[in-house]
Amino acid sequence: MTFPRLMTGTAAVLAIAAAPMGAMAQATTAPSAPQAAQEAPVTPPTGDETAQSPDGAAPSMPGGVEVAEYSGEEIDAFAEAVIDVSEIRDQYAPQMQKAQNEQDQKAIVEEANAEMKAAIEAVDGISLDKYMAINRAATTDQDLNRKIVRRIQELTQNAG
Repeated sequence: MTFPRLMTGTAAVLAIAAAPMGAMAQATTAPSAPQAAQEAPVTPPTGDETAQSPDGAAPSMPGGVEVAEYSGEEIDAFAEAVIDVSEIRDQYAPQMQKAQNEQDQKAIVEEANAEMKAAIEAVDGISLDKYMAINRAATTDQDLNRKIVRRIQELTQNAG
């Protein structure tokens, strides 16, 4: 896999994992995590995903975008949560497609979002805030992207 494809793949998985369930109302199907790794768009960073480096300054990338450092345990927890969220998204996709009206879609979205939030918080070593921060950071940090994709691939291969 070449770097641009890897970058797109990671961002895709992360976008699928972090995008609001409401986006599914317009989609015909929700891709699985491996499929999503090749299809979803990159989400822009918000700027609040930075962490201090040991010297007190936040590391930055060209263009002034600051990046955060995350431990292997945080990356593992994030990857596990991404997989869980993707599975939940896959479970709710057929219901979204069958929804008869906007009110039904809204109810499905609320239920799915609550389940995704609970799934993230059930993973040891990660909070919802940390999950979202890692997601945002991975859209701009190439090394973090690679680590997350590698870990997701390992987890999905070991599970199958």
